[in-house]
Amino acid sequence: MRKSRYTDGQILAILQQNDNGVPVPELCREHGMSSAQFYMRLKHMNEWHPNGRSYLTFAANGSLQTADDVRRRSVGYQVAQMIYPVHIAYVGGLWWFLLALAGGVVLLALPVTGVWFWLKRGGRKN
Repeated sequence: MRKSRYTDGQILAILQQNDNGVPVPELCREHGMSSAQFYMRLKHMNEWHPNGRSYLTFAANGSLQTADDVRRRSVGYQVAQMIYPVHIAYVGGLWWFLLALAGGVVLLALPVTGVWFWLKRGGRKN
């Protein structure tokens, strides 16, 4: 995983400055970021993804370029975005985590026990 250039505290301070009305080009210049684009990811309350899938993109002059709200996308896209949180057991609590863990252990045990039984049998076909 790529390490962030900024700590969480620095990111929060930058966002707080932006909320207080500091223009985006000035923020980018002050913190050594590219002023070509300022990208902000948002998480809605009912979103499953831990980091959120909605985002805002600002131009160098600070104007809003694009706003993508995942709640307004198609149902198929929203369902596809639910795969990752289910995969990492972010949703479902402890029971889903334990079920996913048990499934992983079973998948790991299948080839091991298959080879073990084959060797125990002596490699015979019948």
